[in-house]
Amino acid sequence: MSAPSAAPRRLTSLDTFRGLTVAAMILVNNPASWAAIWPPLSHATWHGCTPTDLIFPFFLFIVGVSMAMSRHAEQLAIEQGRRSQSSAATVWLGILKRGGTLIALGLLLNWFGIWDPSRVRIPGVLQRIGLCYILASALVQLWPRAWQWGVPVLLTLHACLLALLTAPLADPSWPASISPDSNLQKLVDDAVFSRAHLYSQPTDPEGLLGTLSATATVLLGFGFARFVTDDAQPHRRLMGIGCISALLGYVAAGLPSPADWFTNSPTWAMPLNKPLWTPSYVLFTAGLAAAALGLLYWLMDAASPSRFARPASVLLRLPLEAGRVAGRNAILVFVGSGLLARLIAKIPAPVAAVPGSAPPPANIRAWIFESFLAPAFGPVGGSHVWALVNVCLWLAIAFALDRRRIYWRV
Repeated sequence: MSAPSAAPRRLTSLDTFRGLTVAAMILVNNPASWAAIWPPLSHATWHGCTPTDLIFPFFLFIVGVSMAMSRHAEQLAIEQGRRSQSSAATVWLGILKRGGTLIALGLLLNWFGIWDPSRVRIPGVLQRIGLCYILASALVQLWPRAWQWGVPVLLTLHACLLALLTAPLADPSWPASISPDSNLQKLVDDAVFSRAHLYSQPTDPEGLLGTLSATATVLLGFGFARFVTDDAQPHRRLMGIGCISALLGYVAAGLPSPADWFTNSPTWAMPLNKPLWTPSYVLFTAGLAAAALGLLYWLMDAASPSRFARPASVLLRLPLEAGRVAGRNAILVFVGSGLLARLIAKIPAPVAAVPGSAPPPANIRAWIFESFLAPAFGPVGGSHVWALVNVCLWLAIAFALDRRRIYWRV
């Protein structure tokens, strides 16, 4: 009789991937001035995919991998007799509690600083993560291998809804049927939430319809996690199949030119589009996420301790360690940074208005930017210095909490 396998160790590369993704979110969400942004740190205007457009799908992919790793660890603990099988009611309540907590935190972030329920934005990043977590968990709970058929079904359904039901609203060709001002997601959100509770752009980037294909991103993460649990060298398959998935998404997008952030898709293709979360965007970004996780696994989980012993490796080891500690407190870092940014936006500039001169800066952040950062580093540089300071602050907080083994999980 063979001995039971040991309990699975925590995946350092997954923590690091999560932490680096959250740090990137803080970087792009906190410029000192939205009028001074380096193009790679800005979202594509509509069609296209900049480096910034990779961040959110990476996080949803990580949610799927984490789901799979958690289920694997729980099943192993049951097989080894270290815990008993949870009842169905307990499992479902846990899914709803975790997803509902994420949704509630997202609503809190949107409400904080506005304080007016009549114009609070209802969709948001955490709200979508919570909804996708509930939907993906429910599918996997009902059908354990749902990720195998759930991805093609969800992506096909979403593509058909966008292409077939929206086309009569505008020109019958695909790009016109998913224009910013005329697409099915905008119609659904306007009907469900009303324009007062949506993002100021014509189409809310976290709208309801996009949750279908965003859930497919979570299921892809769940499926790719099988390489980690079942393969002796998962990094090779993660990077290899991840690159194939990204290539499929690129082909489905019509082989757009990378020179302009993949914005020019032919009329027959599914453009890469983050606000609508198009199927090509799902395959492209999930593939890149799998390849990134594979690379981090090779660097951190499959590496010998001597790999980072050389002096030249210190520059790589520091950001990886920062990502690891931030990844273990990702929700606290993300929510905390959002609340702090909204709080700072309410602090007035320490200068008084002078009659006959230009009005003072809108808040203390704008005053620091205009008085110190922009003169010293230029408008774009100064804007992102402020964002980097925010990242460093929350990484320092994450290091302090990690040393005390304080973690906040939902």
